[in-house]
Amino acid sequence: MALKKARKAAAPFKGSIQGASGSGKTVTALKIMKGLVDRTSPGKRIAVIDADKGCQMYSNIDFDVDDEFGEGKAARYAPKTLIEKMENILNQKDENGNRIYGGVIIDSLTHFHKDLS
Repeated sequence: MALKKARKAAAPFKGSIQGASGSGKTVTALKIMKGLVDRTSPGKRIAVIDADKGCQMYSNIDFDVDDEFGEGKAARYAPKTLIEKMENILNQKDENGNRIYGGVIIDSLTHFHKDLS
């Protein structure tokens, strides 16, 4: 067994919050993300991919939302759509070429494993 010295490295945070409907998952995710972005990427914005279409009630926390998936039976939640939305958010740059967003929340992933088209 070879041991080596541990080194601090920057890595994106990936986490999951689970709970019953109304238990505070979305507001908790927003508060955690705000703390992470404020500490690691000051001045950057938070984006929410809102498949549940309910996070705008938390507008007391500053964030941008993408909740465009279509309506009713025409709504599309394919994993490919999620990847495209994430890439779009992560590739947005300001006038100086710096990333605009310091964090992305997906609320919720459940929709995307139901539609595998």
